[in-house]
Amino acid sequence: MSASVLKGVVRLAAACVLSSCGGGSTLDRDVFVVASDTVPIFATRDQSLQPPSGNSLAVLQPGQSVLVVECIDLKQYQIYKVRLPDGRTGFVNAGHYTLRARSGTPTPCAD
Repeated sequence: MSASVLKGVVRLAAACVLSSCGGGSTLDRDVFVVASDTVPIFATRDQSLQPPSGNSLAVLQPGQSVLVVECIDLKQYQIYKVRLPDGRTGFVNAGHYTLRARSGTPTPCAD
């Protein structure tokens, strides 16, 4: 394991459990993205890294939330793979939102 990958794993260890899928971590507890303004959800990780251009899979409205199923640490970006109510998955990067545990308390995915 390279030093940069190990550093990312260590940073996520407090809140995430390493998954078998490379480049991300699955959560060991329920964490939700809660929108405080509109938040675009993109079909792919790469789309979530581009400036929002109206090509989103879905848009969260203020107060809506979705379950985080994976944290993806790309050094300069923290991306969240989320599960939509209809079962599809998408990726959140841009927008105004908070991460909250099931209890409602703010929580980080990483330190």
